[in-house]
Amino acid sequence: MGCDAKPQRDPGHDNRADPRIFDAQPFRPFVLHLADGREIPILHREFMASAPSGRTLAVYQPDDTVNSVDLLLVADLEFKPVTNGKSKRKKD
Repeated sequence: MGCDAKPQRDPGHDNRADPRIFDAQPFRPFVLHLADGREIPILHREFMASAPSGRTLAVYQPDDTVNSVDLLLVADLEFKPVTNGKSKRKKD
C-alpha cells in the first residue's frame, strides 16, 4: 500500500495574481505582506508586471529597484486609503 495519492487542490484557490487588483478603477495603492515579513508597496498599476504563468510578480519601485515576488508567499494585501493629494485641516 503506497502513498501515490496526490494532495487535492482547492478549485477555488489559484496561485495567480487576481486581475481585479490590477484592473481596479480607480487603482488603489496597496502593500504586499510576504510570509517572510517583508512588505512590498505597490504604488501604481504601471509598476507591476506579471509573469505569463501568473505566479510571479515583478514590482518596480520609484528608485528603479525591482522586487520579484512568488505569489504563493503573499500572506496579506493591505490597501492604502485613497487621497486626492489635499491635506485635510481642521477648521478653527
